[in-house]
Amino acid sequence: MKSTLTIILILVFIGCKQKESKHKTLDKTSQNNVVTTEIKECKCFNGFDEKPNKIYTFSDNNSISICGFEENEENNEYSEFGVFDCKSKKLITGYDAIQTCKLKFENDKLYIIELNKLPTNDKWEWNDIKVAEEIIAVKNKSVISLGTKPLKVKTTISEKTQKEFLDLLETDGYKKVEVEEILARLEILSICGNERAKKKLYSIKNDKNYELDGAYEEQYKNAIATIEWRNKKQ
Repeated sequence: MKSTLTIILILVFIGCKQKESKHKTLDKTSQNNVVTTEIKECKCFNGFDEKPNKIYTFSDNNSISICGFEENEENNEYSEFGVFDCKSKKLITGYDAIQTCKLKFENDKLYIIELNKLPTNDKWEWNDIKVAEEIIAVKNKSVISLGTKPLKVKTTISEKTQKEFLDLLETDGYKKVEVEEILARLEILSICGNERAKKKLYSIKNDKNYELDGAYEEQYKNAIATIEWRNKKQ
């Protein structure tokens, strides 16, 4: 009798455990479905197209959407784009049409690396250089920007080439160089710490030899803004 009762109790216990195990599995599946649904419903806001270009999910299931113009899909490069928090639907950070950035998601962080096309060698050839970096991460269960910092810019422009160019600007030889080229060279040299180039760049606005209007004026303003921002951050 005792043996029979023991067997019955064992079978009842096993049955209860199986039900409990199934219940836990269903709960877990249900939770995963909720997360998946939230990710699918992550949209764009603030005037961007509703469908995001990309969605990145952090290890704690917080998600962000990338919305804007994808310049180069292979290199993951964007311009005029915003980064939105999928949960709060708020803009975390944004970049305008004149800024091109490369996005990289790794180690549970989104790295936004701003690129600028400027001359970088003795032949004054234009190349994309990394000038700034912003990091998006999760802190205290919220997605935030950790701020933007300038990156060290490396060039191979020799001191001889720099001097020859700056000397040229003190003669009528400057007329042989396009204004766009002059502004770009002065900007990169100023960024790299050439004080003579920086002084020349700042004085050009009041120099009657240069007509800064339209695109040139915009280029000049952006160059000054970049230099002043870098000086402030360093």
